[in-house]
Amino acid sequence: DEERKKEMEDVGNDIIQNLVSNSLFQDVERDKYGHITHCSMHDLVHDLSLSLSKHQSLHLVDATNDENEDDEFNTNVSMFIEKNTMARSLHTLFIRGELEKNFSFQQLKCIRILKLKGYGIEKLDDSVGGLVHLRYLDFSNTCITVLPKSIGKLYHLQTMKLPNDIEQFPEAMRNLISLRYFMGNKNIPANIVGQMICLRKLSSIKVLRRKGHGIEELRHLNNLTGKLRIFDVENVRSKE
Repeated sequence: DEERKKEMEDVGNDIIQNLVSNSLFQDVERDKYGHITHCSMHDLVHDLSLSLSKHQSLHLVDATNDENEDDEFNTNVSMFIEKNTMARSLHTLFIRGELEKNFSFQQLKCIRILKLKGYGIEKLDDSVGGLVHLRYLDFSNTCITVLPKSIGKLYHLQTMKLPNDIEQFPEAMRNLISLRYFMGNKNIPANIVGQMICLRKLSSIKVLRRKGHGIEELRHLNNLTGKLRIFDVENVRSKE
């Protein structure tokens, strides 16, 4: 019964500890609290994991930008996803390179992890709202400045990493009630974050004097851990 009551983070930490103790993970680095912050995987274990996940995981590199990149795939990203039937069953996708401005995610119906960090994408297509199985979305260090309203349909999303340049957030983001980790942007309104009651990590937030944007909006975020940076705290009206 105790095992069933464990938070997913605790279960994940137990699994990592087992992998380390069995030497499947090595070169372990820990923080001052003893938490593992970095580790590497033995080459044989890495090869095995790639073999087992080859039909569900993919790392794409745009050939027009990384001609010398030594990766599993070296191809035009958009063309590959549009024409390859494998894309429809993918669970994990890392993309490196430039994407077309109107790049669509329609083929990635089963995707659970989508990492676009640091890649040449300027707009997140509305079709991202159709990725109903998505759990992890990282588009930090991109040129995206506006979020589509459809992002509020990602009801199962647990981790989101944003670029710093986003100034406006759709009200529909209040629907992301499963979100546990929100990182990378201090401009997210308090009234939106305040609805994400499952949040365990919030990197920063900006306090405004407008109604619904005050620090009191955080009162229901009882699961927050780690550090939280609060900007413009002079806008807090009273100690209460």
